[in-house]
Parts: sequence; C-alpha cells; structure tokens
Amino acid sequence: MARVEYGQQIPVRVERLNRENNRLAWYFFCGNDTIDQFFQNEALNDPTTVTYLVIDDSRDRLLAALTIACSAIFHSKKRQLSTLLSAIEVVYFAVDLNYQGLPYRPGDDKSLSHYLFSYLIEMIRTISREQVGAAKIVLYSVPEAANFYRRLGFKSFETNMYGDQGTFLSDCKPMYFDLN
Repeated sequence: MARVEYGQQIPVRVERLNRENNRLAWYFFCGNDTIDQFFQNEALNDPTTVTYLVIDDSRDRLLAALTIACSAIFHSKKRQLSTLLSAIEVVYFAVDLNYQGLPYRPGDDKSLSHYLFSYLIEMIRTISREQVGAAKIVLYSVPEAANFYRRLGFKSFETNMYGDQGTFLSDCKPMYFDLN
C-alpha cells in the first residue's frame, strides 16, 4: 500500500464501538499507556461512557477514538447559588501514533487530528441538539494537548467554574467549549 502523505487521502468512517469492531482497538497505540489500556480493555464494557472509533477504511485500522459521557460544570456567581451547566464530556480523544502530526492537505497548517476533532465537535453538537441538550463540551486536557484544544475554540475554566472532582491523568487542565 502506498504511503499516505496527507490526511485528506485517507477514507474514514466513524462507528460506535461494539463487539465486532472492538478488535481494532487491540492494535491502537496513541503513546499514552493509560489511554491505550482504556480503549483496548475497558471502553467496550464501560456503562458510563460511549466510545466512537474513527477507522481508516483503506487499512481497516483504528485511526482515532473518542469517548464521551454526560457531565456538568458547576458555575457559581457572587451572592447566588451555583448553577449547573449541562455538558458532554470528552473523556478521551486519542489519535494512533501512525497518524499523529499528519498534515491534512498540502499547504494547510492544520493536522488530520485538527480536522478529526472538528468533525467530532459537530457530531457532539448533533448529539446535544437531538438527544441530551447540553450547553457545553467539557474535557480535562493533558498539558501537552491544551494548545491543540485552544486552537479548536476551547477555553480554560473560569475562576468561578468547577468540574468533576474525579480521577484524571495527572496535571490535566479543565477546559470547555460553548455549544450554543
């Protein structure tokens, strides 16, 4: 098979993770052992999340994966009770090492990862509009990915915003994206 130089050359499809396509996750490596282990061993049976696979159709290979869940952001204002902002959380987004840093097209400074995540934002927007009615997308970014998410329109939590107090990868940065 010819070497792919640009992301636009890759035919992709997006599928919800299921028992038939789960085999693709066994060979997925993004460079983070915790995330790799989640997609390879836990995602299929996690009742609190939904995972989508971005598949390279030409190679029948997992190119990227996205796991989402219902969530919320607590927002407090002076002299008022906290309000709860409904959100869809990006629990994990990862791109296989073989596809990381691949430019999307000649002369474009955006990567395949940028275009994939932009598409996934639109997918989340549709899920929000048609199924759950969330106002925000929330994620907890590993430090080295924070600028990537900022370029896509995510903002750091404001001082009066509080997210989930659960366990994340160390040093994760809480970020949000307005869906409205």
